[in-house]
Amino acid sequence: MEKVTIGGLRELLRKQGEKEKLELVPPSSVVSWLYPGQFAFCLNEEFIWDRYGTFIDMKGEEHFHKIQPVIRWVDFTEFFMGEKGGPPEKSDSHLAHFDMVTIGGGHIIPKKDYKDYSPKIYGEMFNFLINELGLKKENFIITYFPGGKLSAFAKNTKGKPKFRFDHTFPEDLESKQKLFELGFTKTQIKKDFSRRCFLIPDWVCGEIAPWGYRNEINYRAKNGLVDIATIERLTWRPVYENREITSIKKWDKSFIIAGAGFERLVMIANNLEKIQEVENIKTLYDFIKSNENGNPRLVTESLRLVHRIVADTNGDLRDSRSLNKPSGRIEKFNKLKRNLLNLGGLKLKKALEINARINPWHPKLKESISKTIEIIKDYAESQKDWKQLKREKQFKK
Repeated sequence: MEKVTIGGLRELLRKQGEKEKLELVPPSSVVSWLYPGQFAFCLNEEFIWDRYGTFIDMKGEEHFHKIQPVIRWVDFTEFFMGEKGGPPEKSDSHLAHFDMVTIGGGHIIPKKDYKDYSPKIYGEMFNFLINELGLKKENFIITYFPGGKLSAFAKNTKGKPKFRFDHTFPEDLESKQKLFELGFTKTQIKKDFSRRCFLIPDWVCGEIAPWGYRNEINYRAKNGLVDIATIERLTWRPVYENREITSIKKWDKSFIIAGAGFERLVMIANNLEKIQEVENIKTLYDFIKSNENGNPRLVTESLRLVHRIVADTNGDLRDSRSLNKPSGRIEKFNKLKRNLLNLGGLKLKKALEINARINPWHPKLKESISKTIEIIKDYAESQKDWKQLKREKQFKK
């Protein structure tokens, strides 16, 4: 089979979106008020609030296709930096920064139209994965929610029930039946009684978001079982009293969406062993590996994150709702910059140029090279490492 490329997939899914008459929503900044103290780690549907002032009570309906750069800080600490001074977990399939894309679109629809869109999203997802990417049906393992009490799977950090009310959610028989209809076997469809298969967003930003079922689509690959895509059907509405969720009820709408990360799709489709071998990372990783004797995985990922953040924000980590409180993001940003100090100026400039060149669909990366160097230089000076870098005469504006 012909090699699968990110550029090819982007164009294929864009054309499919146009054919389905979906709105092609441009990417948002990775800094958003929806993620206070964090960076955008999902599709960032901020545009819904921009239009309606609400997600849960919006008027009308939305049908969209979106590609969104995301940053998963939890994955960065776990798989690249390590937590609490310990070594990072080993993984050849994780990134902290990747491009997420809808497959079959995202649909916020009246409740009465649910039966038309839910089966369709499953068909479109697996048609894409099997017929377009060439993945083998027998290698899929798909999870679904088996039903149960909210208090049993929604816990706080102390292991206690997260909410002061309880609710029993039924088994997700709909997705189970649909997967059987698509030809998957009983051994490929697995129960998962956790928040991975039932989403219960209780957002720090205070906005109300719907709850509902989620399927994780996993694939047996060279490096084990890899989570490559998800399907979500959100149909419950949380009820708030004094900024606390006190109950749940059926929503008068449904949010049906399916998505994946480009980099993992390309890794799996091309039978690659490591995600750093994907086309929009490999050249950068190889360059850093040849010039960095410490931890090239950490340095490569740190550079990708810093470059993305600067491209989106020009270094200003404030968002529209927390103008004076970007401290959580600043702390994370500083940790990333610290990981780049040993590159030096010329190597840093070359690495940024490579990153921009191998990600041509993000033109802001090229435009922000000088600003990124300036920001890292300023950080180096503040850390008193600038003298060493200056002696090397490597920084050039």
